[in-house]
Amino acid sequence: MKFFKYSKYICLLLIFICVLSFVGCKKKPVGKPSEEEKEYTISLEQQMICNEEYEISIDTDDFTVDIDDTGIIEHVGGKTVKAINEGSTSITIKAGKTVFNQTIEVKDELRTNIETKMLCNSLIELEVSYASIGKINLNDVKVDIENTKVIRYAEGCLTSLKLGTTTITVTTDKFEKVYEVEVIDKLADTITNKSTLKVECTNAQGKKMTDAVLTSSNPEVVRVNSLTEIEALSEGVATLTLVWNGMEVSKEIEVVRGFYFTYNSVLKIDQTTSVSIVSTNDEEITDFTLRSSDESILQIVEGKKIQAISNGSALVYVDIPGFDTQEIMVTCPKISISGSTKMVRGGIQSLKVSFNPSNFSEEYSIVIENPAILEVISDTKIKALEPGTTKIFIETISGFTAEFEVTVAEKYYSISFDLSEEDET
Repeated sequence: MKFFKYSKYICLLLIFICVLSFVGCKKKPVGKPSEEEKEYTISLEQQMICNEEYEISIDTDDFTVDIDDTGIIEHVGGKTVKAINEGSTSITIKAGKTVFNQTIEVKDELRTNIETKMLCNSLIELEVSYASIGKINLNDVKVDIENTKVIRYAEGCLTSLKLGTTTITVTTDKFEKVYEVEVIDKLADTITNKSTLKVECTNAQGKKMTDAVLTSSNPEVVRVNSLTEIEALSEGVATLTLVWNGMEVSKEIEVVRGFYFTYNSVLKIDQTTSVSIVSTNDEEITDFTLRSSDESILQIVEGKKIQAISNGSALVYVDIPGFDTQEIMVTCPKISISGSTKMVRGGIQSLKVSFNPSNFSEEYSIVIENPAILEVISDTKIKALEPGTTKIFIETISGFTAEFEVTVAEKYYSISFDLSEEDET
């Protein structure tokens, strides 16, 4: 009896459980949303310049791009769009649930090579261009300069005349652009790497710098002897500082171990020369080896000697343990003399003196075997004095010789008469 008494409550409870189970089955599983449900932050420049590319800022590669006028902006690919022509167009980008729409204006732009600072006494060839079409003719450009004593414009060039500041206005049919330019001075120094260094201290104005101050951060390595000379004393690093007229420039100098080579750089065929090396700290170097870059011209004999085999130039590599390979050049030249072998009395000709290799040259003298027949009148010019045959010798300061033979003939004159019949009779 009790079962039947509570049976209706039991049925209601079962129905309620079934309803809850049905509702639970309809719930979506908790997890990451799909690509179609995501939202993205999208941005793009609102103003663009012709022929420039711009990137779409978006954190996905799954998106679409729709442009109303592709003659103004085009989708190059991926996240890149390019401004093509002046105008305004709308662009729509869709990614997930996000729809981005923006109106973009594309403009042209005037460009020049004028900078905010210009070195005194310098010249710049002016370049003017549009972003849309590139360079334009300077005949279509107007250039106005506020202070022509500071900068001058003529024949397409800007020339800085003295220190100061001025404005330069560039005007075309579409634009007007104003630049403020300061003409500045500049210090420069040129240093050659020797034990005693000649220093050239200059400024852009070309003014004398007698009141300039040159100092060394490490005088034990590099000592300043004067404004035009410094001296390398020992291995190490020092910074040179030049101060003048409120300006300052610095340069770091590294002093490394150097070497002095003793050898004959010009050899005759089959002649040899010995190589000796002394370092800049007066230490004699003996543990070195030699290598020839061309053994058909130079060969290494007895370890420390160089022998010339044929005419030409070649490098000899000097390997010193613990140091970079040094290079020395040795040349085995040949000299020749050419010209006309026949002359007439009173005639003048120029002889041609040639060296092989052609990049070699040295002083030479010309000697006439018989100075009664020929004489040297200047450089390689000779003059025929009397009939006969004689040799011409040429000798260089290194002892290379060549000879040439010339024969001088007498100069004959012929006379002709144009006679009338009466004269002939």
